[in-house]
Amino acid sequence: MDRTNKIYWAIIIILLGCSVFFILKIQDKGAKLLKASGKLQNGDIVRLHKVIDGDTIIVTKNLEDQIVVRIVGIKALDEGMKSDEITPYAKSALVALENLASERPVRVLLHPTNKDKYGRVLATIFSGDQDIALMLISRGLAIVYTKYPFPVMSLYLQQQAMARANSLGLWASKTATTRADAMIRKWQEEAQ
Repeated sequence: MDRTNKIYWAIIIILLGCSVFFILKIQDKGAKLLKASGKLQNGDIVRLHKVIDGDTIIVTKNLEDQIVVRIVGIKALDEGMKSDEITPYAKSALVALENLASERPVRVLLHPTNKDKYGRVLATIFSGDQDIALMLISRGLAIVYTKYPFPVMSLYLQQQAMARANSLGLWASKTATTRADAMIRKWQEEAQ
C-alpha cells in the first residue's frame, strides 16, 4: 500500500471514529432525558429543573425525581443549527418559559393521554393561577398546537389571534409568521 492510500484510510478511520463517538453521545443524552421520568399525579406541585426548549421542560417532584414534561397545546419555534431570523423567537420563548416557571413552584394538570410518543409527560403547567402556555401564546412566543384537541383550545386560539393582530412576538416577523402559518396548515391537514 502506498503512502497516499494509508493516509486516505487513516482519515476514513478517524472520521468513522468521530461519527460513532458523536452518535453515542447523542443517544446517551436522549437516554438520560427519557430516564428522567418519575411519576406525576394530577395537581402535583413541582419545581423547574431545566428548560429544554419553549415547550418542553424537566421538573423535579422531589430532589431525586426528574420528569420531562411536554406542555400541552403549544409549539414554540425551534432554534436551527445555524442562526437565522427565527432564532431570536425560539430563544425568547425559552427565556420566557424559564422566567415564568423558575421563580416559584408550579402545578401540573395532566393531559388524559398522559405521555407522547417520546415518553414525555403531557401536561398544562400553572404558575399560581396562570396557565404558562396561555401566557406564552398571548405574548406571541408560541403557536397553538392544534393537531390534537385539548379542553381550552378555543381560548388559546383567541389569545393567538389577539397576539397576531397586535404583531406581538413572532407575529411581528414576516419570516416567523410564514413558518408558523406553514406549521398550522400542516397540523390542520394531519388532523383531518
